[in-house]
Amino acid sequence: VIGAGIVGITTAYELARDGHDISVFERTGAAAEGASFANTGVMSTSMTLPWSVAPHSNRTALDLFRSLHGITLKKGLTRQDLHWLWSWGKPANAVTQAIRKNAAHALASYSQCQLQAKEAELALEFQHSAGHLLTVPTQASHRNVAFVLASLKDNGIPFTELTPTQAIKIEPALALSDPIHCAIHLPNDRTGNCRQFALL
Repeated sequence: VIGAGIVGITTAYELARDGHDISVFERTGAAAEGASFANTGVMSTSMTLPWSVAPHSNRTALDLFRSLHGITLKKGLTRQDLHWLWSWGKPANAVTQAIRKNAAHALASYSQCQLQAKEAELALEFQHSAGHLLTVPTQASHRNVAFVLASLKDNGIPFTELTPTQAIKIEPALALSDPIHCAIHLPNDRTGNCRQFALL
């Protein structure tokens, strides 16, 4: 396994449990010192849905990525990259959309169950908190996430739209940040210390 980040560590662990002889190669002196050190630590089944089905509008795929998913496309895209973008963004019928959403949500839910099982089995104690708060900075941004909220509602995933005052009660540090238009609270999601989990 190349890399002792969270993906490498968990992959190696599962392969070893299945009886394989595993070697993990890491360029630094410890596990999870790269991307796994500073990621958001979001453990979410809710936010898989927007990725599974692309919203359809008159905007370009590039606009959708920038405004909805926070992704910036850089130079050096390969033919495979462009093919994925085309496949992801092309219109899909209702049956295909349902299949994509169900598959993404089932995979994320299974992953959450596995995580909880490992926590209990190995008695892992790492920093984590319940709930996930997403801030929406402007009214224009709120229009862009309407597709996400509709997706959550259609799939019965609980969420609450909060006023700035309500959001600050959940996360007081927001009072020191830039103004926000509103916030979305996902009670069933979690956030945790990814590096600490990987080291354990």
